[in-house]
Amino acid sequence: MRLRSFMKLGCIGVLVLLTMVLAACSNSDKDDSEDTADNAETATAEVIEESTPEATAAVEAPNDVTEPVVNDAGDTAGDPAQTSEGGVWKWHEWGLEMTYPAGWQGILTDAPFVFVIAGPTDESGQGPYIAVQSGAYDTSKTFREFMEELTAADNTTLTDITFGGIEGVGFESINESSTSRFVAIPYPEGQIILVGEIASTEEWDTWSPIMDEIIASAVITPLELDEAALNEQMQANLEATGLMTVGDPEAPLWIAEFMDFSCPHCYDYSAVMDRLVQDYVVTGKAQFTLAVLDFVGGEASTLAAKYQICGTKLGVGWTMHRLIFAEYAEDQAGRAAYTEENLTAMLQDAELDIDQEAFEACLADEATAAIIADHLTWSDAVGVHSTPNVLVGTNRDDVKFMKLGDQELQGGYPLYYVYPILDTMLTEADSAAVPATDFGKVFGG
Repeated sequence: MRLRSFMKLGCIGVLVLLTMVLAACSNSDKDDSEDTADNAETATAEVIEESTPEATAAVEAPNDVTEPVVNDAGDTAGDPAQTSEGGVWKWHEWGLEMTYPAGWQGILTDAPFVFVIAGPTDESGQGPYIAVQSGAYDTSKTFREFMEELTAADNTTLTDITFGGIEGVGFESINESSTSRFVAIPYPEGQIILVGEIASTEEWDTWSPIMDEIIASAVITPLELDEAALNEQMQANLEATGLMTVGDPEAPLWIAEFMDFSCPHCYDYSAVMDRLVQDYVVTGKAQFTLAVLDFVGGEASTLAAKYQICGTKLGVGWTMHRLIFAEYAEDQAGRAAYTEENLTAMLQDAELDIDQEAFEACLADEATAAIIADHLTWSDAVGVHSTPNVLVGTNRDDVKFMKLGDQELQGGYPLYYVYPILDTMLTEADSAAVPATDFGKVFGG
């Protein structure tokens, strides 16, 4: 792979190192969905040589800001704010914030999980900008080894650097027309955040000090979930209600994620849901229910779902969710990792404090399969036919797809869309003029 900056339609392009796979896995045609999942698994940690069309479109005109999407309540659809007055750029999923000055803009792009902080443009529409992207990497190597292999062909020197309090590496790419300076950090686990400063070589000395200040302002708030408490809540709720739920039962909102352990997009989205749980469930604003489906990977999905349910019954449900997806990511195995042998070894390596005989009995129990069947029935009842999907309401029976205007949010949407909708619903729930069950304004009903 060649590390380089390139010109595209007269505008400075950004080097895309990592691809993200965020489309939904569908059960409308099982054979097609399995092929899609296989292709996506291959692409999840793929390093690509050329810019993707989506990424190119995202950076062709970084200052060509369109009207922000607003919901029916008139609220802007999330961060970062599309303004030239300066502000704080937020990436909710990873708890990342950067402050940008007046004259710069935080822009949401059309490319999945690619964001831009763009500076002033000249008469030709070109200008400096900072691009941020994330993606998975091959965890069989250390982060440093991965980056050294990635940059070896270009004789690029890696330097040690800290970004947002996390140690990573930096490197540069320079040609006659443009200069790019990159920072890469291994965050969160199994992922890379890549931040690039891009400007014309002629104006690099003018803009790089400002971009350096923006980069230096980065703050990352780590994910800090109390796994033991979540395990306990999930176990108690499964026993009482048949649902793997965490959070305050008196919380005004109920959030349900419908997922399949064989779906690569569910793997990508699991870290997103962890952040949502920290921001809305731990704080008492919502309950969260995990509904496990098995239409993407057949027997592999069913086995993983049974491990999740039985882990929950024995008091390690939240831990089990993390461990199963870790198996999925190990050596980029995907759902091929979900075999009796591998998952048994997973439990042994984790040294969980559970009764192994009780666990094996649970796997064989028809009641465990019945829970999966119940989740499938529930998903059909609420119109879920793909994964991941996040629905919101006040209880199990009234969860619905969120909407922005007439747009129904199906699939794994970034949190800059989700959070404003949840906040609007919370405001309505607290309002004496709007009953807590009346979410017509948000849902378009």
